[in-house]
Amino acid sequence: MTSTTLSPIDVILSYIQIPLIATQLCFWGFLFTLVVGFIGNTLSFLTFSQPKLKSISTGCLFIMLTISDTARLCIFTIDFIEYGVQVRNPKSDSIFNRLYLDPLLSSS
Repeated sequence: MTSTTLSPIDVILSYIQIPLIATQLCFWGFLFTLVVGFIGNTLSFLTFSQPKLKSISTGCLFIMLTISDTARLCIFTIDFIEYGVQVRNPKSDSIFNRLYLDPLLSSS
C-alpha cells in the first residue's frame, strides 16, 4: 500500500473547484496577454534600439525593461500551458513547483 503525504496547502487547494467560466477567462486572458505582450515588447525593443535612443540613458533603461518583460512573458508561457491549456507537469506534486522552488529544495 502506497501512501502519499500532502502538505496542508495542497489539501486545501484540492477542495477548490474552478468553474468553467473561470477556466475560459483564464485561457483567453493568458492568450491575450501573451500575444499583446510579445508584440508590444518586440515593437518597444525595435524602437529603443535605434542609435539615437540608445545613446540616452532612459533609452537603455527601456531596453533593459523590455528584455526583462520578455523574460517574464516566457515564464508566463509556462503558466499558460499548465493552467490555460491545462497540460500538467508530471513532476508538479507540490505547491513549491508553482513557485518554481521545488528544484532548489529537492535533493533527487
